[in-house]
Amino acid sequence: MTSGPTYTPIQTTTVSGTSTNNVTFSSIPSTYTDLVLSINNGGTSAAQGYAFQFNGDTGTNYSFTTFWSPLTGSTPGAFRATNATGIYQFSGLAGSTTTIVLAANINIMNYSNTTTYKTLLQRSQSEQTTQALVGLWRNTSAITSINLFMGSGNIQSGSTFTLYGISSA
Repeated sequence: MTSGPTYTPIQTTTVSGTSTNNVTFSSIPSTYTDLVLSINNGGTSAAQGYAFQFNGDTGTNYSFTTFWSPLTGSTPGAFRATNATGIYQFSGLAGSTTTIVLAANINIMNYSNTTTYKTLLQRSQSEQTTQALVGLWRNTSAITSINLFMGSGNIQSGSTFTLYGISSA
């Protein structure tokens, strides 16, 4: 019997202090079929989210759709953007500086394929919301770096970011 896909840790970053607003994964090898980014993070200012950019591309080559449902009984929402400068996650982070407030898994499919645009799927849970997001980077280049940055404020000390390579069996 063949085994299923395997997760191989590529890089883990744990933020110390609160003086940074971004985490970058660079020199990503092209030896896997997919990537998974696991995030346990918090921020230092209210109502912030984070964004992804690939290979240093800051152009308007990204599209995304996100849906969220507040845990407080407030009205669910959705947002869609085309021609954006990144794939933006709107979590409504609380600005708590003493607890980890967001857990997310981001699947990036076919990241090393040079004939297709790159897609990602995210599922996340914060202290206030549950969210799903689908994103598209309109570029056929293999992803060799990922920059994740906060929309405002900084990343909370103790936040961890782990990038895994997925090998098919």
